[in-house]
Formats: sequence, C-alpha cells, structure tokens
Amino acid sequence: MTDFIYIGYVAKTHGLFGSFSIKLDGNEKFCQACQKIRRFFVEKNQIINIKKSNLNSNIFLRTQTLEITTKEAAKFFLRKSIYIK
Repeated sequence: MTDFIYIGYVAKTHGLFGSFSIKLDGNEKFCQACQKIRRFFVEKNQIINIKKSNLNSNIFLRTQTLEITTKEAAKFFLRKSIYIK
C-alpha cells in the first residue's frame, strides 16, 4: 500500500449533481498539477473517475465525477481521504 500518495480530503459538496471540493494538501505548484488528475482513490479502496475539475482558491479542487451524480451520494464522501497512485 505504499504506492498511494495522500493529496487531501473531501471538504464540501456543491449543487445537486454530485460535485464536491477536495481540500488539497500541498504547495501551489502541486495544487495546479492536481487539475490534471483523471482518477483518484477514496480511502485507498474505491476508484473514482473525474469528469472535470477546476482549482478554486488555490487549495480547493472542485470536482465532478462519472460515478457520483447526486448530492446525497457526494455527502457520503465528506471528510474522506483522497489518494492517487
């Protein structure tokens, strides 16, 4: 399990269609690079594919995914850790 890198956690949800923000844990250059991520892992065991993402306030990655399509589904992921491989 050492091949996973912690990037942040799900901080809040947006709207009715399952968008949420990930609070990134890194410097500004790292946060900008995170916009290019197309797949991440929740708690190291669930793969989530990113439909689109935008960087807000330099540390929040506003994300829309293919799998999460409702506000209720997005709320399930609040405060969960996010990893990349």
